[in-house]
Amino acid sequence: MKLLRVSRRLEIVLLLVLALGVGASLGGRSTNSSLVPLGVSVNSSAESTADYCVGLGPTPTVALYEVQFINTSSRRLHVNVDEIAATGAPHSLTLTLPARTTYELPVSSLVAVRAVVSGAGVLAQMQGRSASGSLVVSAPCATGPTSEWAAAGLSTVVGTSNQLELFNPTGTPSVVNVAVWTAEGPLSPQSFQGIVIGPKSLQLVDLGSEIVNTSDVGVRVSAQSGVFVATDVESSVAGTSWITGDATPLQHALWSNVALERANPTVIDVANPSMSQSARVNITVTGSSPDAAHLSVEVPPNSLVSYTLSPNTAVTPVTQAEVAFRSNLPVMSGLVHIHNSFRSVVAPTPSALHLVLSTTLSGTLAVTNMTSRAAVVTVTSMSGSQRVVKLRGSASYQLTSAGKVVLVTSTEPVAVMRVDDRVVGAIPAG
Repeated sequence: MKLLRVSRRLEIVLLLVLALGVGASLGGRSTNSSLVPLGVSVNSSAESTADYCVGLGPTPTVALYEVQFINTSSRRLHVNVDEIAATGAPHSLTLTLPARTTYELPVSSLVAVRAVVSGAGVLAQMQGRSASGSLVVSAPCATGPTSEWAAAGLSTVVGTSNQLELFNPTGTPSVVNVAVWTAEGPLSPQSFQGIVIGPKSLQLVDLGSEIVNTSDVGVRVSAQSGVFVATDVESSVAGTSWITGDATPLQHALWSNVALERANPTVIDVANPSMSQSARVNITVTGSSPDAAHLSVEVPPNSLVSYTLSPNTAVTPVTQAEVAFRSNLPVMSGLVHIHNSFRSVVAPTPSALHLVLSTTLSGTLAVTNMTSRAAVVTVTSMSGSQRVVKLRGSASYQLTSAGKVVLVTSTEPVAVMRVDDRVVGAIPAG
């Protein structure tokens, strides 16, 4: 994902902007009270930009699918939207977004959405709502295709649907291979090899068709030719997760605001794609306890290990912890939290950001310093009042939003996440 880099000392800016209402050429709705997961970066200098939204249903807990567009710029912009279904003809429309407005566009289920913007500064995210209109799942749209995609923590257990949705936004076919890791070892099902994604087409891969009744799964998608956009959709009657994954395996990762409770299991899945070397993964858990818990896991070559963080006698139960790991090799990772029978999968919080915009519901936001260096964070309300907070490396600061709109700037990369059992937004990596 492209980030705007001005200088080494660039201030990191997060805009939490009030939605002002918007007009468009087709039916939709403007909003001033929805949650944009704090995790969408903005390129504010390009002449045109594009967003790709993949993973839009169908799932048991989602009745309405939307793509939310937020114009962060000071000028009116036009968005050309194409809905590409797995079957049937594409549907196209044009939206006009006035400056600094938010617009929610209802879309059909089982489609990919490509949005081309006549300028820069528009954010896009996918949203799923229940029949009552409550937001139940959300994820940022991709700002470009990739040739590789990786995720871990997935499940195909009985009662869970797991579908990998692959979209090719280009005019030529793409061919991909899907490799899988489980606790039993690596798998490369024949039906997962040489998958052809037609030009401007959506291809669905049912992981459960080959990986049957398996609770901890790592997946890596590699393009033989062409590019793609991917999202894994994991759903059950208890809830839905949209896993947008990483463009490549990572050597370090961090999760903020992790609930580590005895009654609600939390697990990290780590898959090592190396054919010859073991991955040594050092995990640090920081919470309300005076001392951090330091844990170590070795993942053999070409295998997956599932490590339980809670319940764990070495880890003090806390409602909000930060979990970080460093590995000698790039690995795929995912954090799984089970609460009220809902198995939520959380990708790592990446280690850098430059610009994020959101409107928020009332609640608490956690600002986390993503570096080992001290950061000076300034929180400014729209009325002009300011609060300056100094955060040591990896430390967090909780901000009670209470539905207010604030501007947050920092001298070092920070992440902002909503403190909530179900909705956690992740900031794209730089």
